[in-house]
Amino acid sequence: MKMYRQGEVLLQQVKNLPQNAKKKDNVLARGEATGHRHMMRGQAQVFATEDAQYVQVEGESQLIHEEHKPITVEEGIYKVVIQREYDLLRDEVRKVMD
Repeated sequence: MKMYRQGEVLLQQVKNLPQNAKKKDNVLARGEATGHRHMMRGQAQVFATEDAQYVQVEGESQLIHEEHKPITVEEGIYKVVIQREYDLLRDEVRKVMD
């Protein structure tokens, strides 16, 4: 199983794209403070279900972000996992933000 990580974004290889996944733009995560984005470039399409995102890579593609080096992603289907953190003071779990 292949995995790629860039900041708070993890791509984890899966066998299939869910049948209810719908195509969306290539942005995987947006930074709240800076407006920077983790996104796919090249021969990749991003899909979303109600509770998850997936990337289908069919050729040369990269995961890019303004503050990180590009990562070349091999062909396959990947589930997008956004890292979470626990805030002890607020007693809540939230997405990590770049």
